[in-house]
Amino acid sequence: EFVFVGASAYETGLLEGEWCYENLEEGAKILHLGGNLGYQTSIDRRQGLVDGLKDRIKADWDGNILNENGDIEVLSWQETMYTMEEGMRITEDWIQTFDDFDCIVSVNDSTGLGAIEALKGAGIDDCTVVSIDGVPDALNAVKEGTMDVTIMQSAERQAQCLYDAVKTVVIN
Repeated sequence: EFVFVGASAYETGLLEGEWCYENLEEGAKILHLGGNLGYQTSIDRRQGLVDGLKDRIKADWDGNILNENGDIEVLSWQETMYTMEEGMRITEDWIQTFDDFDCIVSVNDSTGLGAIEALKGAGIDDCTVVSIDGVPDALNAVKEGTMDVTIMQSAERQAQCLYDAVKTVVIN
């Protein structure tokens, strides 16, 4: 009666958070490039990130203390409209605002790639960058070492699964 083919926004955010939980050093300071305020995808990915960080995250995006002993601090949560230009602009602002940060977590590869451009422009090469989508430019950035991880969302695989689901429904 109902078939869903696609990636869960919450699960992809959760994978980002879990990767950060396992790989970031104690006391890490994160900057978060979100999507669009009010978009369910943005909300779900952000919540997945928070849940993936579990007991290591100190506070949520509203400043509510989640774990008094959390060692990961999110310095800023900004919305980007999912664009490279916004990711770059916001990261340039952060570079001027924050003396010390360790990781930029991005809602998608476009904003993550924008962050990388801003970091390169400022000569910063020791910031971890994490994003979602697995687009070719992001995969190349991972190979080059400018992006640490991208959570893959394969359009080809989703299309194949959709085709298989339609075929199954039509045959049955």
